[in-house]
Amino acid sequence: MRMSKKVRIIIADDHKIVRQGLHMMFAEDETMEVVGEAETGRQAIDLAHLHKPDVMTMDIGFPDMNGVAVTREIMALNPAIKVIALSMHADRYYVVEAIRAGAKAFLLKDCAFNELMAAIKAVIGGHRYLCQAVTGIVVDDVICGDNTGNANSLSKLTDREIVVLRKMTEGATAKEIGASLNVASTTIATHQQRLKRKLGISNIVELTKLAIREGLTPLDSKVSLPSSHTPKIR
Repeated sequence: MRMSKKVRIIIADDHKIVRQGLHMMFAEDETMEVVGEAETGRQAIDLAHLHKPDVMTMDIGFPDMNGVAVTREIMALNPAIKVIALSMHADRYYVVEAIRAGAKAFLLKDCAFNELMAAIKAVIGGHRYLCQAVTGIVVDDVICGDNTGNANSLSKLTDREIVVLRKMTEGATAKEIGASLNVASTTIATHQQRLKRKLGISNIVELTKLAIREGLTPLDSKVSLPSSHTPKIR
């Protein structure tokens, strides 16, 4: 497939050597242009909003948020961005949830650069791309449905409600959230009530614990958790 203009890419990975390696390889291809690098989930979201790239290579693991949660927020901001998830392991949960969150491709990090390029061309062309190691996982999920009991609790929420939930658990008020999303605070209040109803949770501490468990909010959230219930890092 011949591309008429350069594909604008953001590389999101918490390992500097990975970002530098990908940047160098993309720089050797005249059809590609790296417009940003992110080492945390929040940086990835901010850069996606700032640069509006065509493609983002998305690590699954960040120190502050997992790549699935980052992908959800990016899709809420700009669903036209093509996210290519990259992971060290073919973990069933992350493969399925990354696709559900909006990733258009999923590759393992031991793949050849040529395969990553093939995935980029596929997603730019409007297709999905799955490496061989994860294809069976996605097919099984489609055939078997969501009967394993491992469904993400946040799957009940809209993309905008997920963004609101994250900002709530960081301590932002409805007015502050509204200002950041350029909507009225009354609209945010409506989103808050709906997400609480969908999740069956009204307590901000319990909402924060859920957000941490699902990788949406880091453990250092501004909302204090009772010491006896603070999640332990194992």
